[in-house]
Amino acid sequence: MTTPGLASTSTGRPARRIHRHLRMGLLALSVAFAAAVALTGARGASLQELQWAIGAGSVDTVRVIGALPPEATGSSQVSIEWQNGWNRHVTTVLQVSTPDEQSSSTMTRDIEPLHGDVERQLRAWDRDGALVVEGGIRPRWEATVAGWHVPAWLGPVAPLLWISAVLLLVGGPEPWRATRWAWFWVFASPFAVVGIPLFAILSGPTRGVRQPSRPDRRWTGGWTFIGVTLIGIFLGLAS
Repeated sequence: MTTPGLASTSTGRPARRIHRHLRMGLLALSVAFAAAVALTGARGASLQELQWAIGAGSVDTVRVIGALPPEATGSSQVSIEWQNGWNRHVTTVLQVSTPDEQSSSTMTRDIEPLHGDVERQLRAWDRDGALVVEGGIRPRWEATVAGWHVPAWLGPVAPLLWISAVLLLVGGPEPWRATRWAWFWVFASPFAVVGIPLFAILSGPTRGVRQPSRPDRRWTGGWTFIGVTLIGIFLGLAS
């Protein structure tokens, strides 16, 4: 005869085993996605970073997409793709023919302005006069993930990872080290790209990872919300 306690334990083991396998699958997908972003994507960079790189002579070729034709008036969102060593970058600017065009433009105010001809400005930063400026019809990277510009086919993977993590959080056993609400606020923050693989490793039994000594003491949702908010504000002010 089996006692109720032993029965509940035995029936719960397969579910916990399945959940652990799903977490490891989420971890593998997260690592593969991060590797694909690093190998095929380009980091978003400011106009000042581009200016410094050209001035230092570490950039020999730039690709300009979406610039206004010579002598044209108005405004246009321009993508400037460039590479510094092994690192690929994309700088997005709002090209305006005059300051008045900048104030009247309906485009987002978050884009850095660049007055006048884009190619002429880029060459003005080049001390050696060897910069090659290429034109392009469309950007190589058409989706954005955590500040990285990636190919269009990688764009849907990020929401798939997020949805999978939330389903595991809601449908699985009570997570270790933090409550469900705490993990959710991490997922909903800009740190989800790091939080999702951490959840896969730390929220339950994982080979090679020690079990918490006090499972009853966990980060709560309120403190986690405050923490990720303050860190986000600090990083925003520092950038």
